[in-house]
Amino acid sequence: MKEEFAALRRHSKKHATRIETKLNQLKNEQEAPRMELKNKIIEAQKKIVETLTECEINIGRLYEKYAARFPEAKDLWSTLSKVEETHANLLKTMHRIFDKGNIFYNLGKFGDAAIQPTIDLINRSLKEADAPGFKAADAMKTGLKIESSLIDAHFYDIVDSDAPEFKIIAARLSSETKHHAELIRHYFEKHIEDSGLQA
Repeated sequence: MKEEFAALRRHSKKHATRIETKLNQLKNEQEAPRMELKNKIIEAQKKIVETLTECEINIGRLYEKYAARFPEAKDLWSTLSKVEETHANLLKTMHRIFDKGNIFYNLGKFGDAAIQPTIDLINRSLKEADAPGFKAADAMKTGLKIESSLIDAHFYDIVDSDAPEFKIIAARLSSETKHHAELIRHYFEKHIEDSGLQA
């Protein structure tokens, strides 16, 4: 009787192991498409972040051009350029969030169609900055338009993530972008409008 009982236990254990193996296999088969979808989402989101990073880099380049062209406003434009560089570096840190497997919510709202007008504006502005008749007032207006376009998009307010560090990055970028617009507006009102140098 003991031998029969031991044989039955061995058989049951083998059977349980087979069932557990089969369940794990089914779970993995179900998990694979989800992981594949998540990886596709992450790759698409990485491209959006790379585009936004490129925008920040090019805005920094534009402000450096303004600093070189308008010495009377060099401090303003150089400061803004350095902060744009910091923004680009902060956006680059988002790749670490992706690498940890975290994803972003509402980032899809900022695909090419949403970001392209800002990219076009920046690229056009980079060319215009070298034009002979380009004035300090034009630089101020363009800077305001660029910073306002980023604010209007509400990127840093709409996008969220399951990574807690993103909230810190987003809050900083949102706040500083709004502050840039205020700085330019204040400088424009004080130095351009008041002196009658409007274009």
